[in-house]
Amino acid sequence: MGYSEYLLKSFFILLLAYASMKLIKKIILGAREKIRLFFVKSMADSTFKTSLKKFEKLKKRKATRNEKVGLIVQTSHEVMKESGERGHWKRQKIRKFLSERYKVVSLYKMK
Repeated sequence: MGYSEYLLKSFFILLLAYASMKLIKKIILGAREKIRLFFVKSMADSTFKTSLKKFEKLKKRKATRNEKVGLIVQTSHEVMKESGERGHWKRQKIRKFLSERYKVVSLYKMK
């Protein structure tokens, strides 16, 4: 076995190890992101319920569709304070979740 064959085998072993580590990292981070998303959704849900109750107590009436949309936008900003493009898309996901959960819109389009 020559030196070049030895280098080739060791290169493929390192490549295989690198690929498996990347796969493991992707699986772990994906699971962590799903758990985080669950907590964010529950936090957004409770924050929206609280703000809706405050609105109804203050105005002494039920909120209209447009007022619910405003409360949903306010809630998404309270829950997700991250700035930039990533924060924008996370807030859009929160708005989609809340809008469809409370039947403000039947199908929410991300903007």
